[in-house]
Amino acid sequence: MAGRRLPLLVPLAASFLVFHMHVQVHRPMDVEMATRLAGAAAPADLPESSVASRRAMVLTRALSYDATLGDRAGRAIVLLVLYKRRHAESEKCADVAGRAFKQIESLRVAGAPFRRLVVPYAADLEQTVETTAGDVVFLCDGLEGDLAAIKQVTRKKKVLTIGTTEAQVRAGVSLGLVAEGTKMTIVVNWTQCREEGATFGSDLLRLARVIR
Repeated sequence: MAGRRLPLLVPLAASFLVFHMHVQVHRPMDVEMATRLAGAAAPADLPESSVASRRAMVLTRALSYDATLGDRAGRAIVLLVLYKRRHAESEKCADVAGRAFKQIESLRVAGAPFRRLVVPYAADLEQTVETTAGDVVFLCDGLEGDLAAIKQVTRKKKVLTIGTTEAQVRAGVSLGLVAEGTKMTIVVNWTQCREEGATFGSDLLRLARVIR
């Protein structure tokens, strides 16, 4: 389904993010559509898999506003779901996130095919990134102690890091989608984005909490 389109990301009055179909992933965002859609279930009302699916869709949509992603990527945008072996919460996160991102592999990001791979963290992360042609790393729970080593690789290879908590973003992850009660909020670490080679424009930043 190469021609399938990714929904448009729009903010609701309460800052919850929902989607409107039929807008290509690489087209600019029309933020004036702000409250045309209403009544979406909040994260607290959804099962974990549904929250993960919504988060995966929003994060993937957000990637299309990285103006330099197409230049850094190859023929496809490859997202690595990175987890810690023998860590129950990390492995669970990888399973749920892996399935959520798998559901949107038929869509296109920044005009390119999208693929996700689930990989365990290891000391040879740089080789893993090179072998898989990874462009984005989604960080699962349990990798907090390894973040400094991970960031060394992502800065060197210009790979964008994304996560699910503001604590991750404040610690050095570039982009996060954080569930806060009944809403989801995009959080951007401006400095880390630049170090990983990403350039997000005002269309995304106006919807985000920006940490500088």
